[in-house]
This record gives sequence, C-alpha cells and structure tokens, in this order.
Amino acid sequence: MLGNCRHASNITQFRRRHNVELVFPDRFESDPKLACEIRIVGTKSAVSEAKRELENVLKSLEDEVEKSIPVDPSILKGINQYRRNFPNPDLETVRVIMPRYNNHIQSNPENSTEHSTEPLYIKLIGSKACVETAAQILQQIIKDMQEQIVQEFPFTDPSHISVLERNRSHLPELERLYRVQIRFSRLFDNSDFDSYSTFDERSVNQSEFHPVSGILVITGVQERINQVFEEGIKPLLPIEETFPVPQEFHRNLIVTSSDTTTREQSRRSLRGNNNSNSNKRNNNVSEQMTNTTAETLSKAMEIKQKHSVNIRLPPQHTSGSDYIFLRGTPANIEAAKADLTEWLQQCELIKADKIARSYETVVEFPFRFLTSILSMRADLCSKHDVGIRVDTGSSSSNSSSSVVLKPLPPSLSSMPEHSSVDNNTTDISDDITFCSISKPTVEDNSNNDNDNNESDELSSTGLPKEKQAKIILRGYQENVSAAKIELENTINKLLAEVTENLFIPVETHARLIGARGNAIQKVMRDYNVRIEFPSRRNINSANGDGNTVLVTGAPENVDQACDYLISKANEFVSLIFLFFLLKHFTHVSQHV
Repeated sequence: MLGNCRHASNITQFRRRHNVELVFPDRFESDPKLACEIRIVGTKSAVSEAKRELENVLKSLEDEVEKSIPVDPSILKGINQYRRNFPNPDLETVRVIMPRYNNHIQSNPENSTEHSTEPLYIKLIGSKACVETAAQILQQIIKDMQEQIVQEFPFTDPSHISVLERNRSHLPELERLYRVQIRFSRLFDNSDFDSYSTFDERSVNQSEFHPVSGILVITGVQERINQVFEEGIKPLLPIEETFPVPQEFHRNLIVTSSDTTTREQSRRSLRGNNNSNSNKRNNNVSEQMTNTTAETLSKAMEIKQKHSVNIRLPPQHTSGSDYIFLRGTPANIEAAKADLTEWLQQCELIKADKIARSYETVVEFPFRFLTSILSMRADLCSKHDVGIRVDTGSSSSNSSSSVVLKPLPPSLSSMPEHSSVDNNTTDISDDITFCSISKPTVEDNSNNDNDNNESDELSSTGLPKEKQAKIILRGYQENVSAAKIELENTINKLLAEVTENLFIPVETHARLIGARGNAIQKVMRDYNVRIEFPSRRNINSANGDGNTVLVTGAPENVDQACDYLISKANEFVSLIFLFFLLKHFTHVSQHV
C-alpha cells in the first residue's frame, strides 16, 4: 500500500490527490488495536472521500494472491530476454519477481554447478484472475524456451542477402509477429553480382555449383520458424521463373512501340497528297511521334518499373525457345504474368491485323499506260488505304524491279520531262529547217480482245508481244478489292481510248506548253485528253523523233484537240517564219 519499493510513491500520491495526511502506527506499538489503525487528518469531505478510496485499496490488497512457478536456471536468462523482446500486456497487470540467480552465481562461483541443478521460482503477485492469466503466459514462455531451436538457411544467391539488407527495418516486425529472432550474415562480398541484367542472355546450367554467399539464422520454435520463413522471409526473396512467350514476340519486349508506330505512320504518310497542308500535318505528326518516342518505354522496362520484375531472354539462336525468364518476388511475378498475358493477347491481335493487311493482288496492264496509272496513285492510296508497288517486268534481270510509289503533284503528273519551262519563248538557231505539219496517224485501241489476238499472232510469228507492267496492291482484302476494281475500270477506259501522232516541229513545243505548263494543261482540261511531248532524251538523241506529239483520249475529243494543236502550231510556225524574214531583210539592208 505504501509503495516502499518506489519510495512510498503510492501514499505520497494519495495525500496529494485528497489533500489529507495519513498517520501510520509505529512499528513498535504494543497495543494491537492501535497497531492496526490508520488515522486520516483533513477536512471532513476530504477525509470521507479518502477513507472510501483507502478501504477499496485495502480490500484489493486482501484479494491479492501469490503464485510461484518453477523454472530451470539455464533458461532464466532467456526468459528475461524473451520478455524484453516480446512484451506481453497481460504480464504488466501483475508483479513479477524474478529470482536473483545471476547474483548468486557471481557470489559463489565454485558452487554454481550445484545450484544450477536446483529449480528456481518466479513469483507472480496480483489479483487472482490476473495471476492465473499471467501464469499461463509465463508457462508458455518457459515451454517455448525449452523447445527453442536455432535453424540456419544458407543462401547461394548473392541477391538474397542484399534483399534482406535492404529490408532490415522490416525484420523486427516479423520477430514480434512470430516471436522468433532473425539474424543473417554475408559470408563474402558479392556486390558485383547483386544486380542482374534485364536482358541477360546467359545460358542456365542447373548442375553448376553455386557457393554459399550468406546464412539466415532464425531462433524460435520449429513451427514458428517454418511459418516465418514461408510467410515472412520467402516472399521477400527474388526467384526466377519461366513464362511462355513465342520467340517471334521477344523483340517486341525490348523495342519501344513508338519505333514501330513511327515507321508505320511514315510509310502511310507517303500515300497522301504532297501539298502544303499535308506537309504541315506530317510535320506535326513527326513532332508528336518524336515526343512520344522520348516518353515511351519498352514493355520489359515498363514491367520492371511497375512490378520490379526483371526480364531475361534466352539465347537468340536456341531453337524452340518460346519462353522468357522472370526474376522478382513471387507476388510481383504473379502481377507481371497477368500483365504479360494481356500484352500477349494484344500482340496476337496485332499479328492477325498484320496478316490481314498483307493481302496482295496483281493487276497487269500495257506498259504504255504506266504514266497514266502512276498519275492516279495518290488518289488511289488515300481513298482505299492500300500500298502500291510497281513491277516493270524488266527482262534484263531475273528478279523484277519493285518500286514503292511516292506521290507527285497531280497538276504536273502527265507532263513530259522538258515541259517545266519558266517562260513562253524559245531560242531558235539560224540554220533551222521547218517541217510541214503532216496528217496524224491514228491508232485505235478500243478493242482489247483484238489487241490480244493480234499480239498472240505476232508472238506465233516470232515478233515480240506488247510489253506488260504489273501493279501490286497490298492492304486489307476488302480495300484491295475495291482499289482493284477502280484500277481495272481505269485500264479499260485507257484501252478504249485512241492515240494520234502529230508531227509538230520541236521549235513550237515550248510555246504550246506555256509557262509552267499552264497552256497545255488548259488544253487537256478543255478537251479531256492527255498530251505527251517528247522528252529531252528523245530530242537530243540521233534516232529519236523529237517532232512527234501524242494525243490520247476519246475519238471525238482527240480530233478536236488535234485540230486545235495543228492550228496553234501553224500560227507559231508563221510567226517564226516572219521573224526570220524580217531578220534576213534587215541584215541585207545593212550591207547595201
């Protein structure tokens, strides 16, 4: 009641709390009645309240019981350490008096062996219910100390010790939860092998000897040791598992998706019109793709940052290596597997879409229509979203030459090479000879079947067939079919057209074409025909006919266009003739 072991703190606090004075009898009091009385001095209300509380304290002291629990002296020190490491609130409700075994051994070292065989007692003092609960807890502690073992777990993976060092602050929580002691140590320095490369392609040799790099020591009951290792330690240690991934998708793991997207969009950008608006739009797309490339990560790096799981690929040239290695904690590996499963489904969809976009068909047409077909390629690509390749069927090599088409400005698609002049004048030499405009020859190609029959007959007589060209359409099947139908309709229209050869002096070509081809473009639009002038190579060559102009279109339109060109050529020839006459007479008059 006094609290002598704490310098009478109990009675001191009682006096201050009630503002009263307690008078205890002298220990040498001879009167039994006075020896059992405690006097309370103070105000009436304070005395009555203090008396009531003091009676309750005395009653509780009368209900206290004392219980002694035998304990082996060899585990006494372990019990004290166990109580410090794993405090139990039920033991705080009673007074625990530990035997002074350590002091006794120090004072009598020669008799310590004899006393160690004698049991010691731990006293528990408190209310009966609390003492019973504390006694059960203390007996459980004694049982745990008697069944306590020390188990070692050797580690051959250097990264396991590194993981435990990084999670050192988490170990005390596991010790309190499972009531065990956890210690670990590194046997030698393996810091160079702590981190594994994400895309390491080392071969796995299971029979290779791995030295022990560290030891984990757990002290406690066997059942709790196994439990803390399986539930607390093992989930922290990284493991390596295989996950099925087809080898064709291995590259997609380490390559950013923006690289493939950039190539695909750059390829599709060639299908559009090459005007200023398209250039601006393509520049904006390029800037967006550049920013995306800087921010996009590969799938392996994304999984490493999101789930802390490293991905290691098998050797490249290993056959049947349809798997990858995942290294991380078990929980993180399961999350990474779920993410990879979803990613594989997307890869399969992309693969199926790629196969669908790889549908190809071939359309043959006479080589003389190549320029007309190429002029409509931009509209064909943008309208049907298909790719176009041209096979000219060159006989000089076994393999046909394939060219990826690039769009040209539609306004100049049908102009000859030398028609892009900047003015409507031309230089004429003094020794030029004028040719009369002859009647044009007409070639009727309206009947395709007749042409085929004639070509077959010519081939049977040994003459070469008409040179054929091939155009290859690639894309989705429905888009390719629609583009093929439109292309075949265009070819049929071209086969139904006629072509006339006009003999027009080369000196008048520049005036007929006009500045930047505006004059001849207007004629083609007005009469709905195509007009082809000879190229510079044909004009400058010795065997080439530089005076031949081809007019192609419907028969009635060709006739009208030819009449117009002949009349304009006659006007230009007359002007040129008058110019030379005037120049000649001026020269003669100067010498007269």
